[in-house]
Formats: sequence, structure tokens, C-alpha cells
Amino acid sequence: VGATVAEWVVGPVVTAGAGIGAELADAAASSVSVNLSGECTRASDAESRMRVLRDAGDAIFKLTCKVHQAGSVGIRLGAVVLSKETSIWPVFEILKSCVFFLCGIVFMVMAILTMVSFAFALIEAIVKAAVVGALSPLIMFAWIFPSTRGTIKNVASMLLFTFVFLAMSGLASIVMAYVLMMAFGLGLG
Repeated sequence: VGATVAEWVVGPVVTAGAGIGAELADAAASSVSVNLSGECTRASDAESRMRVLRDAGDAIFKLTCKVHQAGSVGIRLGAVVLSKETSIWPVFEILKSCVFFLCGIVFMVMAILTMVSFAFALIEAIVKAAVVGALSPLIMFAWIFPSTRGTIKNVASMLLFTFVFLAMSGLASIVMAYVLMMAFGLGLG
């Protein structure tokens, strides 16, 4: 039963969510001119028993690559700020150097924390989907009794969380990169 649920429920939810997330990331990146030009490669693994789960892994990899590329925008902007030339006036040189240094560090730390929080949320979504697949026989058994039918609502909300998180994370990462680029452009012109 667990393999059937993984093949017919969990796999398609993860694949669809991650696929929509990657497509939203591409569409948003092209509309706000965020460059996602890096090449994503993945080592081919052994042939999966279920094609659906292999497709889900591929979709998650593509989404993760897009989010990582969008997060690297903040790191690159921070590096540009750190390398910015300071004033030629000796009085303001130390103050400007400190401000540029702090701004560059803030850009880099924000981007790194965003990518780390995405990774933890991705792990949470995948674990929730795996729990649904692993406990599906017990969940189906619990549905028989009226007092435990509420668990089905919890299971549906776990799958919905997985789908919505994967679908919206690509768009959210592009919005984050766009906000950082606008802050950079307004601050340093």
C-alpha cells in the first residue's frame, strides 16, 4: 500500500509542486531580469524502482538549483559592495569603508540564511511527504473509524503544505533576489 501511495499520491504531488516552483522561478527571473545563468548538473544515480519518484527527485533538483542561483545573487552583490572603492577624502574614507563592509556582509549573510532556511524547509516538506507514504496503511485503517477520521484532514494538509511550499519557493527566491538587486541599485546607484 505504501508503494502505491508513493507512486500515485506523494510522487505526483512532489513532482508537480517542484515543477511549478522551477517554472515560476524561470518566469519571475525573466520578468525582473534576475540572471539564472548557472548550469545545474546532477550525477546520474542508479535506476529507481519507480519512475515517479525519480521524476520527483529530478524536479526537486531543478527547483533547488534555481533557488540556489537566485540566492547567489545576494552573495555576489555583497562581494561587489565589499570591493567598492572608498572616498578620496581621508576624513570619510574610514567611515565609508566600514559602511561598505557592513552592507556587503549584510547582503551575504541574508542570502546565505535564506538558502539555509530553504534547505531546512525543503527537508521538512520531503519528510512530511515521506511520512504520508510510509504511514498510509495506518492512515487508511484509521479512516474506517469515525473518531479517527480527522487524521485524514491532517494528512491532506501535510500534502498540501508540501505542494504549496515547493510551488512557491521558486517564486519567493526570485523575489528575494529582486529585492536585493533593487536595494543594491538604490543604495549604490
